[in-house]
Amino acid sequence: MSRYAAPDGHRLGGEDDGPKYERVADAIEADIKSGELPPGMRLQPERVLMAEFGVSYGTVRHAVKVLRDRGLVRTRHGEGNYVKARPAAGEPGQAPEGQAAEGQAPEGQAPEGQAPEGQAPEGQAPEGPGPGPDLDAP
Repeated sequence: MSRYAAPDGHRLGGEDDGPKYERVADAIEADIKSGELPPGMRLQPERVLMAEFGVSYGTVRHAVKVLRDRGLVRTRHGEGNYVKARPAAGEPGQAPEGQAAEGQAPEGQAPEGQAPEGQAPEGQAPEGPGPGPDLDAP
């Protein structure tokens, strides 16, 4: 039986555990962080991951994108997906647990000098069309 499969045969938990692609990404991330998948190691081909997790190709592709966005893997076109080397604590790009890396804002916050998504920076008008015509004008 696959190391990702639960003893009851359900591989990714219940329906309330979040999207399947997130659960696949979280399982692979756990193996990366534990050292089971060391830096430089190529992940299994996507078709193998599909069988391991019992999910569709699109779910595996989305999970790999999440891992890339998290900075855990890199994709080499035509070669596969590889675990990225993690910078040591204190090196650029690596932040202590719970803190944002240099040049990045803490989760849920906008980078310094930038407004949160969908909002204009302080003192500036929002982008997009301005207000409509003044209907109260004579």
